[in-house]
Amino acid sequence: GATRLRILTSFRPVPQMPPFAESLVDSAAVARLNFAEIAGDFRPWHVLRLRGLRAESPWLKVSANNVGIASEPQGGVGIFDTSSSFEERWRTVPKNIRNSIRKAQNRIGERGQVLVATGEAIAAAFDEFVALESAGWKGDEGTSLAQTPGERELLHEYFVTSDTAEVRSLHIGGALAASQLSVRVAGTHFLLKVAYDESVGDLSPSHVLFANLI
Repeated sequence: GATRLRILTSFRPVPQMPPFAESLVDSAAVARLNFAEIAGDFRPWHVLRLRGLRAESPWLKVSANNVGIASEPQGGVGIFDTSSSFEERWRTVPKNIRNSIRKAQNRIGERGQVLVATGEAIAAAFDEFVALESAGWKGDEGTSLAQTPGERELLHEYFVTSDTAEVRSLHIGGALAASQLSVRVAGTHFLLKVAYDESVGDLSPSHVLFANLI
């Protein structure tokens, strides 16, 4: 006879599957949507928590129209505006970070090569990312894609069928040093996952690869 409390920690388009980026909502549909209908596809619930939303997210508008909102200012998701030129934007990055990346780029030098896999090349590059991630701290903690088959299979299927997904990789001396999984949706490039070879961590390969992405 006890009452059970079910908490959905995020809105999930597929039950039991983890979210990878904020869901999209047609702005014209916001006024017609309500959470009672959306959550009706799930089992009974009492609390709904939306994590990692943009400041102007349509999900916030849907929530405001239907349920009470308790904001968490310390949460959210980092956004890097790339509407200006790289040179102009790069000057706004803290000087110590710019210096660190420049030194790492100089240390890597001509040994470094960045490859961007899309289309038919995605599958192999995705598998290389999975192997690289599992060899690091995420593998030690049991949270890598290699150890979460449901998440891995969902991401893999999405990446091999998406027109805008890509796997960006930094190779040093021919060996994979860092890799990123990302996808472009509605004018936004979502950086979903990053992995790097900890044996070359002193070269800051993930930072160098992120600078290349920008």
